[in-house]
Amino acid sequence: MNDKGQRLSLTLSLPNIGPMVQIAMRLKQEALKTGLDLGVEALDTTQLYKKIDQKNHEMCLVGWSAQPPYPRFWEYYHSDNAWKVQPDGTRKVVPDTNNVTMTADPSMDPIIDQQRVAPTEEEMQRLCWILEEMVEAKAVAIPGWESPWYRYGHWRWVRWPKDGNLKNSQLPLDTYVHWIDEDVKEETWRRSVRGNPSEKRCACLTSTKINECR
Repeated sequence: MNDKGQRLSLTLSLPNIGPMVQIAMRLKQEALKTGLDLGVEALDTTQLYKKIDQKNHEMCLVGWSAQPPYPRFWEYYHSDNAWKVQPDGTRKVVPDTNNVTMTADPSMDPIIDQQRVAPTEEEMQRLCWILEEMVEAKAVAIPGWESPWYRYGHWRWVRWPKDGNLKNSQLPLDTYVHWIDEDVKEETWRRSVRGNPSEKRCACLTSTKINECR
């Protein structure tokens, strides 16, 4: 609160789906305890992403899926995707990019440029760790929550490692460790044609905190 008695006020834009609004209202109540007046703006998904793409939001409740093999810092944190310097020296917002936090740090940009063309795995890892620490220090993104499990369904011929997936994964397909067993696929189709379909089977793989149903 400033000397005029005004609270710090921000608007949180989020998708009007599932439990998102209830979660945002809880965040609003907790924010008030710290003196932050958090407005909740629930939008249709299309409206929300259009607003975010045009960089017309103050805060947004969204999530990005990790895609291997390496983090993509350039699209999320490089100045090229936040501001464009005009001939008169002023800056103009760059719309339609994934840099929704408008991060523009001249000290980060060259490291990001190096990371994109890192020649070795070791150099890629070193630069990624540096950038991760810089992003955390800026607090441009606030971690929300993480589910310790997920469930998925698949045909018998889609095969997975013994434990179901890697030890650390967010979604079934984000680690690319599954494969197609052509022999099992052929067997399954033949049994279906003969009117003897395979039995459904469910498995709970607790070692990787994955619920699987196939």
